[in-house]
Amino acid sequence: FWPGSHRRGMERLCAKIAAFTPDYNVGSALLFDYRLIHRGDPNLGTERRPMLYMVWAQPWYEETNFPSETLFAEEQLALQHQGAEISPVQQEESSREPRRACLIS
Repeated sequence: FWPGSHRRGMERLCAKIAAFTPDYNVGSALLFDYRLIHRGDPNLGTERRPMLYMVWAQPWYEETNFPSETLFAEEQLALQHQGAEISPVQQEESSREPRRACLIS
């Protein structure tokens, strides 16, 4: 997370504020303003790492930063072609049929 990134531009923010990684226990809930610039670390282990990611917003808020659809399997394949190391879990996922994820409104 980059604290304050929901209020300031990324370019100015990166020059001034270091990223923050929250410390929490397995099974905990992590709540944050999803306008914060954030990312997840890759699963480098051999076990699945399930998660539930829910977004709640006011009816007037219009998301402009993300596409409404993505093909996860194609993204995994692109990583392989770029020579990136991927975990056994990612390899298993990329060998399956592509799954569609879509924005539900």
